[in-house]
Formats: sequence, structure tokens, C-alpha cells
Amino acid sequence: MEAFYSEPVDPWADSDEIAPPPPQYVPPDVTVSTPPPSWGPAPLLPGPPPQRFPIGEVVFASLLPIIICSFGSWIYFVYAGFHRRDKRQFLVAAGYASLFGMACVFMAIDPTPVESENLSSAEWTGFFLFMATAVASAVHGGILAAHPGDTPYGRHLREQARQFAAFDPAQARRLGVGRPDLVRPFDDGGLVDLNHAPGHELARLPGITPEAAHRIVLGRFERAYAHPDELVVRGLVTAQTMNRIGSRLLCIPPVHQPR
Repeated sequence: MEAFYSEPVDPWADSDEIAPPPPQYVPPDVTVSTPPPSWGPAPLLPGPPPQRFPIGEVVFASLLPIIICSFGSWIYFVYAGFHRRDKRQFLVAAGYASLFGMACVFMAIDPTPVESENLSSAEWTGFFLFMATAVASAVHGGILAAHPGDTPYGRHLREQARQFAAFDPAQARRLGVGRPDLVRPFDDGGLVDLNHAPGHELARLPGITPEAAHRIVLGRFERAYAHPDELVVRGLVTAQTMNRIGSRLLCIPPVHQPR
């Protein structure tokens, strides 16, 4: 009987289902740097302006009523009303104009002859009213001029800061836009962020009591403010108060929105 010899055969040698070997791992080249994103830099905020005392405006407001004998006691306050967009200054101007008119009336009630050396009691009243109006308006105008308050430049700074916060809210939070409680290397025109400013800074706004400031802080924990007008919608401030402070408010979205 003849012996039978056979070699071992791999049954999958000719099969098409054999998986190819996995590719070898190639470590990344750490010497190659990834280019930064292609978007442009955020607009820069203006630096703090130099603090200059408005000596010219103070001199003008103080001397004008004296030079023209109280007739111009109302002029600077009309200018301040337009320049600062403050309607209260028009009421002040009307008050000084009324006092000047009353002085004229007293001078005309009981006039004395030209050759007389003495004045009547009505004329003395009118004279002292002239002097009191001139001095009061000079002192009042000088103090008001020494505290510039809201100015076109301040409104320009606030508008720039608003645009910056809308363009890059995260960077605005880091820089402290709307945070007068922080030391910052720029001037945002006096903006106050409803979502981040502490309660004591909110209470410094005209018409905002400490109790109202506390309610505003609690409200942002319930739901972040998206627009300053929400203070009126939520019943936290009156519409009259919002008209006074609305130009100084903004709402930068917080990092974590309250649920």
C-alpha cells in the first residue's frame, strides 16, 4: 500500500475576506505650530480721559449773573439743560427768571422820583431780590459747572462701550464694562451692568433705593436681564425712573444663565 503525504494548508489563504493589517501610528510633529484663528481683534476701549477742571465754564456760570445784574441768572441753566439733556435745569432756569420778574414788579410798584435820595420799601425789596437772585444763581451755576455730569463725551464713551460689549460679551465681562466698583484701565462713560454690578452700585443710580437695588439683584438670579426695559416690565422701577437712568444701563449676558 502506497503512503499518502500532504502538506498543511491554510483554508483562508485564498479568501478575499482577510482584513488588511492596521496602519501604523505616526506621532504628530510638535514642531509645526497651528495658526491662530483668522477673525480680527476686538475693538479697543478708550483709555481714561485726563481729569480737567472746567475752569472756563465755572467762571462763565459764576460771573454772568453778576455782570448783567441778575438778568442772565437763567441763561447758564438753559445751556446746561440742553448740554446735559437734563430737563430739571430748565425748571431751575424758569425759577430764576421768575425771581428776576418779581424783582422788576417790586421796583415798579412804588417808584420814587428821580431826584429823591431814598427808595421806597417796594424798591428796596426789589433791589435785594435782584441781589439775592444774582448771588444765588452765581453760586448755584458755579457748583453745577464744577460737576460736569452727563456730557456729549460721556454719551459717546457709553455708546463705544455698548458696541464693544455687543461685539465681544466675554471680553467685556473680563474687562469689567459696566462695573464701576472695579479698578479699570478705561472709561465706559459710567455704564452699569444690570447682570453683574453689585447692589450698592445700583443703589447709587438716581431714583434707585437700596430696597429696589436688592430686588434687581434678586431678579437677575431668577432670569438674567436681556434689556434694561425689563426693569419696568418686571415692576422693579417706574417708567419715570427708567427715563432718567436708562442711558446708563446695559445688560451683558452672564457666563451661566439662571434656570
